[in-house]
Amino acid sequence: MLNALLSGIFWGADTSFMGYYFSMYSIYFMVPLLFPIFITFIHDMVSALLINISILVTGRFNSVIEDIKKAKSKYIWVGSLLGGPIGMCSFILSIEYAGPAITAIVSSIYPAVGLFFAYIFLKEKRQPYQVIALFIAITFIIALGFSDESHTNRSIMGIIFALLCACAWGSEAVLCSYGMKSGEISNLSAICIRQNLSMITYGTLLTLYFVFFHYGESIDFDSSLAYIGMAAIFGSTSYYCYYRALATIGVSRAMALNISYTAFSAIFSYLLFGIELTISQMLIGFCIVVSGLISAYDFEK
Repeated sequence: MLNALLSGIFWGADTSFMGYYFSMYSIYFMVPLLFPIFITFIHDMVSALLINISILVTGRFNSVIEDIKKAKSKYIWVGSLLGGPIGMCSFILSIEYAGPAITAIVSSIYPAVGLFFAYIFLKEKRQPYQVIALFIAITFIIALGFSDESHTNRSIMGIIFALLCACAWGSEAVLCSYGMKSGEISNLSAICIRQNLSMITYGTLLTLYFVFFHYGESIDFDSSLAYIGMAAIFGSTSYYCYYRALATIGVSRAMALNISYTAFSAIFSYLLFGIELTISQMLIGFCIVVSGLISAYDFEK
């Protein structure tokens, strides 16, 4: 239980630091999409390096390699592709377009999405109230897009990316939980696969761009990237706690507590960077979180 809650706290801190960086700094690319991809690469590269170092220091390198060779690791690979390159990139794009608070609120429905996919693909039975709560959460998300009278195409695009992120993260939770079932693959091995796959994917895309397509952009690595480094440290800790929770208390309970990052992101953003939400956004966000929790948690167990 504690690991799941800690994953929410640390991911909330990660989100607030990423949001502040996007609001204050930018790197020019001829292809705008490459800016968030580059930042996500820096984020996940730092995270992957931290995880790899911890594996070497703790002497678990051989056990991780053995886990990677196991048949069940294919579920971790697919889940990692969805949650890492696809989910994380969508998350970063949403922060850039809509800000950290809206991103945290909308993407927090991923537990409901995860349970939906578990029902479709794993044939897990859901209670009627969970299905109803899922559609209520989606309804409030639509309302969120029009809650701000000054909403623009950018904020709507941000909500779309956050929804894509929720779908990717929900799928990741189901696949990785199944891969780690019965302790066959450790949570540390799963995190290692996730972050290294993400780093390699982004690194490959950026390398191809700079070798074949770039238009003379230059990147200055200044002190502002320290915000990304801080976010990566919090993110790595969150990943570890979350995957440990998935392996120990299961998908539903882990997601239900991890979703608390929505509140912690708003708290950190307000305390550290002075970012606030309107009253209507806070109320709708609260309804989304509550609906997602109800849809994710089986109260009859």
